[in-house]
Amino acid sequence: MYLDSRRVIRNPDVLLREDLPDAAMLFDPASDLAVSLNPTAVCVWKHLDECTDLAAMRALIEDEHDGVPDSVDHEVQKFVTHLLEHGLAAEVDGAP
Repeated sequence: MYLDSRRVIRNPDVLLREDLPDAAMLFDPASDLAVSLNPTAVCVWKHLDECTDLAAMRALIEDEHDGVPDSVDHEVQKFVTHLLEHGLAAEVDGAP
């Protein structure tokens, strides 16, 4: 996904756990960091590498979830920034 003209991809070492009751989490074994995720964040994580921009991500979220709020673009940007700040995702050069 591109965020402010930067391509962002998942850190391949980070694990997604969806087998928890009513919850999901990302776990980075290198740093022991665990982040709990809501269903929208799970959608963003799963599609981060393939989405080209925020509009494409919003469309995927709207396909998978009902009642998507207008604030979803801001929330996605905030979540992706959080991923970058904690090494759960990275900026790379080139097209997907």
